[in-house]
Amino acid sequence: MNVAFVAQPFDSVLPPDQNSIGLIIYNTAVRLAQQADVTVYVPATSAGDRPGRVDGINIVPVSTAMDRKVEEFMSLYPRLFGSVKVLSSRFYYLGYILRIALAIRRRRHDFVHILNFPQFARTIGALARHSTRISLEMQSEWLTQWNLDEVLPGLQACDFIWGVSSHVTDLAAGRFPDLADRFGTTCNGFQPERFGDLSRREPDAEAPLVLFVGRVSPEKGVHVLIEAVGELVGEFPGLRLRVVGPRTQLGAEFIVDISDDPLVRELKRFYDGSVASDYQHYLDSRITALGLAGHVEFTGPVYQQDLVEQYLEATLLVNPSFSESFGMTLVEAMATGCPVIGSRVGGMKDIVVEGESGVLVEAGDVAGLTQALRAMLENPAARGDMARAGQTRAIETFSWQARANRILERFARETG
Repeated sequence: MNVAFVAQPFDSVLPPDQNSIGLIIYNTAVRLAQQADVTVYVPATSAGDRPGRVDGINIVPVSTAMDRKVEEFMSLYPRLFGSVKVLSSRFYYLGYILRIALAIRRRRHDFVHILNFPQFARTIGALARHSTRISLEMQSEWLTQWNLDEVLPGLQACDFIWGVSSHVTDLAAGRFPDLADRFGTTCNGFQPERFGDLSRREPDAEAPLVLFVGRVSPEKGVHVLIEAVGELVGEFPGLRLRVVGPRTQLGAEFIVDISDDPLVRELKRFYDGSVASDYQHYLDSRITALGLAGHVEFTGPVYQQDLVEQYLEATLLVNPSFSESFGMTLVEAMATGCPVIGSRVGGMKDIVVEGESGVLVEAGDVAGLTQALRAMLENPAARGDMARAGQTRAIETFSWQARANRILERFARETG
């Protein structure tokens, strides 16, 4: 079986500098390569200029230089083009995907697995169809947020359409009932062997550590977590919040501008200058106003292999996102025996069994998050019970191998 993955034109796939989608592609591809010939098409900047073989997978870098120049030009005229229209357009990184489609045509892959962009499936289907089957995986809700006329031609070119969680799958299948038999759910995973022989540190009762891991961007709800911590430092004077991840605000066109959730749409205030010049400045100003300067630490990005140490040290992991297609940090924290609190949105509802393997609160609810944090901090026994249940659930339900097996089994049925 010959399988190809198509990375997004801005993905970094190879370790150690992977972004989130790059990490997913890499770990899935490496495990599929145990039973198939796997090629990954990546933007040239993420893998140098030459093709090569890494960890059993073939890496083929593809130039995006001309596409980036076009994107820069279009960004100069936002009223004419519009960022969402550019992102969902058939012409978005057309040069990149045309080069990949022609390579696929030459190589005649049995299956091509595309991440997030249905228009890429449309182009590949038109130029490289032959006997190649096309698989589209959505790590976002774009299929229900983009214009129907822009999405449907790409979906019609797909043999399989995956959602990263039942939330994403159900939303998309509901919008396209005629294609419902093509939908399935993949979930993301983690690497159990990274967590197997590690021992948790006993949390410091006098200085409990609340951990957030992810992009520091409005949709991730870091501002909600800071407000909750501000409510609790009077009761827990040693309380610490550690924010691990890049202080990079995601463009509004990716989530905020296209969401139909009013809570997500309200995050526009962090983009239009109505509350601060930018999100990072707003967070810093709230930390100062709440007297949290000695309680909040921003570490910046941490290599994937070093994240385990962060989970092991934490008393709790909190993911307060307003929008979360899956929620990988919950799984990783649970795998180390770190109890978790998440928002009751998206894929986090698939991961956490409420009251058993973790706690879920409503997105944006500062009072609810404060109450959940207080209850967990005050009750070490309850934290321990949830940590053990969470660890069992993570190991038994989520892994990269299980994810790869789901995809491979679907492909094998089509060829067998």
